[in-house]
Amino acid sequence: MRAINIRQSEEKGFTLVELLIVVAIIAILAAIAIPQYVNYTKKAKESRCANDAASSCSMAAAEYANTGNAATNSAGGATCSVSSDGAASITAQPAGCSGCAVSATGNVSGCTGT
Repeated sequence: MRAINIRQSEEKGFTLVELLIVVAIIAILAAIAIPQYVNYTKKAKESRCANDAASSCSMAAAEYANTGNAATNSAGGATCSVSSDGAASITAQPAGCSGCAVSATGNVSGCTGT
C-alpha cells in the first residue's frame, strides 16, 4: 500500500490550471503583438510607396529643370508627371500605392500601400 502512495506522488506533469494560465498568457501577448505587427507592416508599405514615388519623380523633375518642358517618367511601375507650369504639380502613383503626392522640394506625402 505504501508503494502505491509513493508512486502517485512521483508522477510528474502539468495540471489543467497551469496549462490554462499558460494559454491565457499567450493570448494576452498575442493581443498586444498582432496590432503592433499590423502597424509595422502598414508603415513599411507607406515608406516603400513614398520612396518609389520620390525616385520615379527625380528623373522627370531633372528633365523639366533641363528643358523647361513637361516631362513624364514611367519607371519602376510608377508614372510621374511634371506639368509645364513648373514642379508645383508633381504627382506619382507607384504600383501598389495610392494617394502619393510629391512636392516641388521632393517631399512625399499621402502615400498608402494597398
